[in-house]
Amino acid sequence: MTERNFENGPPSQSSSPADMISIIRRAWSLSADQLARVFGVEKTTCYAWSVLKEREHVRPDKLDRMERLTQIAQRWAMRGHLPGGALTWALPDRPTLLDLLSSPDLDETAILDCFDRLAAVEGDILKERGKQTRELAAVIGAAAAASGRRPPG
Repeated sequence: MTERNFENGPPSQSSSPADMISIIRRAWSLSADQLARVFGVEKTTCYAWSVLKEREHVRPDKLDRMERLTQIAQRWAMRGHLPGGALTWALPDRPTLLDLLSSPDLDETAILDCFDRLAAVEGDILKERGKQTRELAAVIGAAAAASGRRPPG
């Protein structure tokens, strides 16, 4: 059985499935396919949940998972935001964030630790893009100088 750790209190018992699904999707920029994978259901089920106001229409095991993911999503959102692509970024010797979210046993610590690892990867990607941009600008400048034309800009 999954251990509960409601540091900030459990998700409100009045939270509708639609509200919880919205929080979960926003936190990780999940597509409909990815959301279905996270819950182990069909996309049509996720679409139904996204407008559902009554909790009793969701199977108890799925409602429990929805509540846990909502709690984790709220903690994730307090850390900041990562690009949607971060969900599937490969980390050395680690599962992707999508794999962690899709696991039958949600490991909140691993999911939240993943944020820091992904943020570091994002920083490396941005540094590399900056380097490539500077190199490209130098090549364009050299080509323009060789042709006797001023570089654009």
